[in-house]
Amino acid sequence: MKSATWHAHGIPSSGGNPWTHQWIWKVDTMSKIQLFLWQLSHQAVPVKHLLQSRGLNIDPTCPCCGQTSESITHLFLDCHTIA
Repeated sequence: MKSATWHAHGIPSSGGNPWTHQWIWKVDTMSKIQLFLWQLSHQAVPVKHLLQSRGLNIDPTCPCCGQTSESITHLFLDCHTIA
């Protein structure tokens, strides 16, 4: 199954594992936290900017500060109202 997925993504199946975030699945924590870490590391957290880029007709403005687009970086690092 892995080799079919790797082939579909154009990744050579020989030469080791191309995924760099295997440590996430070894962390001793709840599976929902592991899933969130995986989403975070793959830029897949469903923030407004990402949802809009996938075709949803929504306002990407951050609901907390109302100043900029709600991206992963803004939400977790730059938004001054969440700190």
